[in-house]
Amino acid sequence: MKVVYAIIFGFLVLCLYTCKKMGCDPGMMGRSSIIGRWNIVADSTSGGAGSAVAFAIYTGKPGDYFDITDNGYIYTKESAKLDTSSYQLLSDSAIIIHSFFYFSNNAIYPTCHIKSLGPNTINIYLPWIFSPGGVFGRSIVLSR
Repeated sequence: MKVVYAIIFGFLVLCLYTCKKMGCDPGMMGRSSIIGRWNIVADSTSGGAGSAVAFAIYTGKPGDYFDITDNGYIYTKESAKLDTSSYQLLSDSAIIIHSFFYFSNNAIYPTCHIKSLGPNTINIYLPWIFSPGGVFGRSIVLSR
């Protein structure tokens, strides 16, 4: 049995070594595709309870941006509002943006999804969240 574990361990070390040798860091996979300054096309939010769910759509203006940095922060500018939020990139298609939504009772940040809409356009969206306080969601379309 020890031989099987040694073979599996050796294979994993070889895979990680090969990946690093090729110039890809497993902890950074997917980052390079979203890192940088993006123009805001639209920022849509929804929230409320029962029939009082409100939808708001902000249409990006020249100069509005999402600047996704490689140090784990996103700097945003929407109209005159500046904001900074930390994030964790989980994969090429999943990200946690700490300012999107927060369950304060147990400190849970829900996972947002990243969807490519073309070579220079992405949609970062938070699916509907059903909570005791109502229904919430957010979607941001960004372009370069």
